[in-house]
Amino acid sequence: MTSLDPSASAPKILLTAGPRGTIHMKVPPGVRRIRDSLTPGLDILIGKTKRTYAVKLRVKGRPGQLVVRLGDVDQMDLKDARLQARAAIDDARRGILPEQASERREQARRAEAAAARKAELEAERAQSVTFKSVADDYLADKLPGGGGRLASQPELKRKLEKELKGWHKRPIAEITRAEIKTLARTKAKASETSANRLLSFIKRVFAWAEDQDIIDDNPALGVKKPGAEAERMRYLEDDEIRLFWKAADTIPEPAGRLFQLCLVTGQRRVEVGGLRRSELGEFRFKDREGKASSVKAWLLPAGRTKRRRDHAVPLSPLAQAIIAGVPALKSEQGEVTDHVFATAGHRDQAPSGWSKFKRALDEAIGRLIAEEAGEDFDAARHRLADWHIHDLRATCATHLDMEEVDSQTISRILNHAEGDSKSITKRYKRYAYDREASEALNLWAEKLERLTQARRDTAPPSLFAFNDPVRVSAQRQAA
Repeated sequence: MTSLDPSASAPKILLTAGPRGTIHMKVPPGVRRIRDSLTPGLDILIGKTKRTYAVKLRVKGRPGQLVVRLGDVDQMDLKDARLQARAAIDDARRGILPEQASERREQARRAEAAAARKAELEAERAQSVTFKSVADDYLADKLPGGGGRLASQPELKRKLEKELKGWHKRPIAEITRAEIKTLARTKAKASETSANRLLSFIKRVFAWAEDQDIIDDNPALGVKKPGAEAERMRYLEDDEIRLFWKAADTIPEPAGRLFQLCLVTGQRRVEVGGLRRSELGEFRFKDREGKASSVKAWLLPAGRTKRRRDHAVPLSPLAQAIIAGVPALKSEQGEVTDHVFATAGHRDQAPSGWSKFKRALDEAIGRLIAEEAGEDFDAARHRLADWHIHDLRATCATHLDMEEVDSQTISRILNHAEGDSKSITKRYKRYAYDREASEALNLWAEKLERLTQARRDTAPPSLFAFNDPVRVSAQRQAA
């Protein structure tokens, strides 16, 4: 910064750049400046060996005039010199000194560089945060909003591994609303219900990702179900139960017993498949008269039930016989697996492959139908009409109703909430229908034995040696 030398007249012209531009024009002796007519205040200072861009400033609130050198003519573009000169003049009018303006520009440059670097890192992160990694984190999150405590975890993991495999390596932020709708509609062509369930899972993952600030916008928000769901009315009638049971006896272990236990207990297939020996024990309760009783039972912990409440399933002699007959597998350490239905070649875990089990059962049923009809087996003709595994649960409930078991007891067996759980009446009802549930399941097992000639060999006492005699959760006592 220098004081302005008023000596020598300064021609005012429209400066032009380039080797032949006016910035290099010859000037009369004694002329020290050339003024730019396009940018008042911008001068070229003429020295003995070089020429320099400079701008004259009057800073608001400060006396006198300043000259700020911007750069050599040979090293600075005229366009840049004009831009810097105008910026310096604007700053001076606001009372900002050149050195202050320079510092602010440097801060702004650094902030811009930091923002650019942040955007670059976020872009790199977005590329590395895949749908699979986010879905895995969602399923591992046991806090409210996460999927770590969902009873349907095994099914959701299957959907992730099988039905959403194409998205595993996709950055989640790149998946669009149109892609979600297309996937759901394509799935609906095979099964509208399955498509709705898949879409529900996708929505949960994206909603969780948005809540965790992994993505800015949720593309699944507002995507409608691709199919309509009608309430299923299907259940197996007496002769269908006979065929089902007989066919289940013929398919490889443990698939047949899995299906049979679903039917005998009326519980969900995920719960039955995950049955552990450590969940078998003695269940004590009191009846309406306050009389204490106990039964052999399957004691489902809250974490494995859809309602997130402990659930005691009284085991009829038939159910005990089914469980006792499952071949016990041993780990590499020689210990019997805790999971009753663990399959050979797998770790101590619930079996997978329900679809494969179902196909084997359907074929076995079809062959029985063909055999009894004296016909050659035809998979298209010899089969049970449209039935799902979940229909076994409906079959149990329907036949209990046929036996005039009251709805409260059926709901108790199915682990359903009877009526409006928020009603005043429900809040004050504490009787748990344990004796009625035990008697009803024994009644149902006796009917199954009549229909199927199923054997109910006595289960060994060791089957129930894993638990203390009493196990009633505080959660259930308060229900």
